[in-house]
Formats: sequence, C-alpha cells, structure tokens
Amino acid sequence: PDAPPLEGPWQCSAVGLYQVLVRTYTADGTLLLDERTHRCFPAGFDDPEAAVDGPNLPPGTYQVRLQGVRRDGAPYDPPEDGRFAGGVTILEDVVVDDPNAALRLQDGDADPVIAAPPPCEDGVDNDRDGFVDASDLACRSGSGTSEQDPVRLLQLRLEPTFFDENPNMVGAESCLAVGVDHFEVRTDAGDVLGTIPCAESAGKVAYLSWVTAEPPAFVEVTAVAADGTPRTVAKQVPVAAGGLTVAKVDFADSDFLDPVESAFGFVLRFAGGSTDCGDPDSGTLAIPSVRISVLGAHGEPLAPPVADANGAPLDGSVLLDCPTAPVQTEPLTWGGYLVTAEALSGTGEVCFATEAPVPAAPGTPIAFVLDLDRIEPPPPGCRTCEDDADCEPGLTCSADGLCLAP
Repeated sequence: PDAPPLEGPWQCSAVGLYQVLVRTYTADGTLLLDERTHRCFPAGFDDPEAAVDGPNLPPGTYQVRLQGVRRDGAPYDPPEDGRFAGGVTILEDVVVDDPNAALRLQDGDADPVIAAPPPCEDGVDNDRDGFVDASDLACRSGSGTSEQDPVRLLQLRLEPTFFDENPNMVGAESCLAVGVDHFEVRTDAGDVLGTIPCAESAGKVAYLSWVTAEPPAFVEVTAVAADGTPRTVAKQVPVAAGGLTVAKVDFADSDFLDPVESAFGFVLRFAGGSTDCGDPDSGTLAIPSVRISVLGAHGEPLAPPVADANGAPLDGSVLLDCPTAPVQTEPLTWGGYLVTAEALSGTGEVCFATEAPVPAAPGTPIAFVLDLDRIEPPPPGCRTCEDDADCEPGLTCSADGLCLAP
C-alpha cells in the first residue's frame, strides 16, 4: 500500500512481478467465469485512467481474484483461506452495472495491491551479491525467505572407520559384514543434515555440505542399518568455525548397539603377487604347507583358538595344506583379530611369512589379502633355482638361488 504509483515496466521487473492473473468468479466464489493474464505494466499504463480488456459480464455481483505471476510463468501459490495471502488479492462484491462500461476495481476505497513474489522466489538478486534465489546461500538455509539473512556454507569431511581404523575394512563388503548401510549426520539440535552411503565412505573420504545462519557446536555421526535403525552410538564431532570440519570417526566393537557376528575369509598372496601355492614364484619351489595363527587385537593368543570352517585350529600349532581357495573361519564375535602366516617348503623350512600381524576384517569369502614376504636370504630348502635352466625365460639364477631379472 505504501508503494509509489506505477510509472514504468522497470518497477515490475525490480520486484520479480511478470504478469497479473485475473480470475472472475460468481459472487460466492464457487464458479470460475473468466481467466486471463495481463502484463504487469501494459502499454498505456502511464495513464492513470488506462484499462485492459476484461470479461463482458451481465449486470450482477462478482468476485475477482488478482494474483501475481513470476517471470518463470508460475503464479504464486493461492491461499487456502483469507482475503490476501500468498500473492492473491480477493475482491468481494464487485458490482457490474453496465456490461459495456470499463470498471475500476477497488479494494474498499483503495486500489488493489498485488504482492511481489517472496525474495527467494522472485528471480531478483535482492542483496546484489551476484546470486539469485536458490543460488543464494541465505535462501537455502533457515526460513529461506530473504537473500539478506547472514548465513555461511559449512562442509564436513567424513572419514569413517571401523575397529580401531582397521585398514582392511573398506567399501561395501565391510559395510555389509557389520550391517551398516549409511552414516547419518545430525546437528546438536537433532536435525538431520544428510546421509552418506557406507559403501562409498568406509575407510575412505566423503563430504557433506550445508548452509546455516548459526553453525552448530557439534554434529553427531551414527552408523545406520538399511532399515533405518541405528547400529552404533552417535559420535560427537566439534564443528570448526572456519567452515571445514574434519570428522575422523572410528566405530569400535563397543560402539555397536548389537554385537557384530561374522566369520572372515582371506587369501594368501606370495611376494611377486602369486596366490598359487604350487608356483609361488618363477622357479621350481613348491609350498606344500602353511601355519596360520589368529591372535587377539593386541597380538595375544586366544583360548580356545579360532578354528577354520573345517574345525582346524588357527593357532600355528598344526601344519595346514597350502590353501588354493580362500581360508574361511568359524563365525566370530567382533572385536579385533590379527592374522599371521608362514609358508613352508617340503623340507619344513619357512620360505615366506607375514612381516607383521595383519588386522582381520569380517566378511566372506574374501575380506582381505594376507601378504607373505620372502625370507631373504632364502634357507636352502627355499631356493628357487640351482641354475638358469630352472627359471623362466629371461630370468637368471642368482647366488642366493632366486630367479631374477638380469
């Protein structure tokens, strides 16, 4: 009502008003009789007495609704009730005496008012910062009603891990083994900021961005099952004032609301990349047997020992046939476990061994790979060759009895 008189089209574009939608109804507002749109500032409207074409109605009383249309062609949402709301002006008791005469619409004794689109829907850079509507951070946070609200963009760098940052728990297989579908991030007020798939982030890095007027003091990260139920307690991470929060979140076995029950499987990989016990390198050496030990999280022996799927104890006390398929354990309660292995020649000498205990990861058939390094210099029974003829073409037999590139 306090706006200056309309004098030119620029006044329309300045507030994002593109057209005016005029609907004429019966007096009770139940039957639509006519609908037409007009430019916000039609030609000739610099004349206060100018008019636009309207419906030719018989004498009577009518209801007229005036609604603003945005520059994208969409009218503002009409109200459910009320005379003036959401960009619609409802004029009651509009009396037509002469169907051939121009009629001036009045809202009581005043000219009707067309509300401008909301600042975050008007297609106008209201705060003149180069960003319009949804591209303006202020419109994407809080009430989303003004481009001038003070807001900031925050980003969370989430680095989720399991079981004391187990390096072998990466990706979809590990997530499936512990029953986690995604990670849910909430503010200190309990509002959900977003979810991050476990398969894309476990043991890796993922990002979550949001805009806010008031940064939370902290966020909470929870591991969640596929059915939406929490699998773990929530982990609190303080929010950095600078905008980027690095959240290194590890979920230990004690953080799970229900214990993780899972077997684990692994394969042996010899130095050079071979997983074939009959030919672990490029010479004549064969590996008939191995010793495998599954230890506790701190390297301690377990009593009773963990057994493989066939019931054989994995405590290094027995020689096992060198496996040509993945080794699989019995179901276990997690925890953390470490695995060591030695590969022996036919004369009982250790030819390959793990350099250090390797963290086990739940899941089958292959949850991780157990790398065995060559014992150097090799014991006599672990020699690969006696002369060049024992090696593959292009390799020579070294003084230590290994087939090497010249």
